[in-house]
Amino acid sequence: MLVPILILFVIAFIIGYLFEKIKLPALIGYMLVGICFSPYVLEFLELKESQFSKLFLTHYMINNSTLIREIALFIILYRAGLGLDRTGLKFHGNNAISLSILPCLLETITIAVCAMYLFKLLFLEALIIGFVVSAVSPAVIVPQMLDLQNKGIGTNKKIPTLVLAGSTIDDILAISGFGICLSILSVDSIETWQQLLIKIPLSLVAGAAIGYYVAKPLIIALKNSRLHPFFYVVALIAFALGFKQLEESKLFFFSHLIAIIALGISIQTHDLEFSKTLSEWFAKVWGIAVIALFVLIGAMVNPAIAISAGFYGLIILICGLAARSLGVFISLNGSKLNSNEKLFCVIAYLPKATVQATIGGIAVALFLKGDIKLYNGLDTGELIAAMAALSILFTAPLGAIGIRVFSKKLLENSKTNSSDIS
Repeated sequence: MLVPILILFVIAFIIGYLFEKIKLPALIGYMLVGICFSPYVLEFLELKESQFSKLFLTHYMINNSTLIREIALFIILYRAGLGLDRTGLKFHGNNAISLSILPCLLETITIAVCAMYLFKLLFLEALIIGFVVSAVSPAVIVPQMLDLQNKGIGTNKKIPTLVLAGSTIDDILAISGFGICLSILSVDSIETWQQLLIKIPLSLVAGAAIGYYVAKPLIIALKNSRLHPFFYVVALIAFALGFKQLEESKLFFFSHLIAIIALGISIQTHDLEFSKTLSEWFAKVWGIAVIALFVLIGAMVNPAIAISAGFYGLIILICGLAARSLGVFISLNGSKLNSNEKLFCVIAYLPKATVQATIGGIAVALFLKGDIKLYNGLDTGELIAAMAALSILFTAPLGAIGIRVFSKKLLENSKTNSSDIS
């Protein structure tokens, strides 16, 4: 089983390297490899049962894709927490808070209203599409913002920090909203939507508190163990899996995503040197994880289902992005950013991939299990999956290329400026 996985990794690495050579993000190459070797494309080419497909179709990876994608997301969130510049957030003040919430809500509501009228859906089901599509991609945004920080691009006004923090909260808001909608549609649900809304602030506070207070004893235990730094990364991933299990146990309201970010921020607060070591090793592990993540994202995108959303799906997606862009401009009104820098923030908030690949098919799965009710049955579930797939295909390349190209054109390079002055 390891042989086909290694072959697929080598192919993805080579394609990603070639994309970098032509000044395109490698992750687009990884995603295209996943699409090309996915069951959907191979079946279309009538290669599903051939020796060719048996060699390259990594059934192990696909069957365990949820765990692999979760671990990749944990790595992204730890990198975000460990690399977050808290002074940068204070620099932006209320603009940072608004950017974390307003663009996501505007896009969600716009998509929901458009989907309700164009696809003839109930508002709650259209709202699910809104929350699924509105989440931005941490896998695209976080590594690129950290890279801009390291290069000194936009750091004079803390722009990478602003986008980094805002996009992370954006995802948590979208995932929480998605969960609330599914809970309301649950056939066994006895909770009202008002009760479910109370869970959000409570789970955020509990997650932040647990993540923060776990940090200090964890630092002491890891440093006293004198293990290789790679095993520190393994231990933190194990903690993240434990946080997830704690949330799923439903002992109390708790957000494992917030706990992971809070743990990273707290480690940075308590021991800056140790956090730098962890950041370096998480970056090294991410170099491998990013290939697995985007190959899997590509492998899970069914182009036929994405196309089935049709012209209306594309119109809804464009309207949603327009609303998100308006939300970014409103959020940055009165900020210290100029028009070019605001435009860059709009571009940085475009890509979608990770969350859509993770939750896009959940509604279908729950409906087939009989756990939720959908007005139009399976058709609605498949439409949600189709909109998730379409958003990945349309925005992931657009956002990744946009950040790469326009960061150099719209943002100042503080390192270049300082060297020019000296």
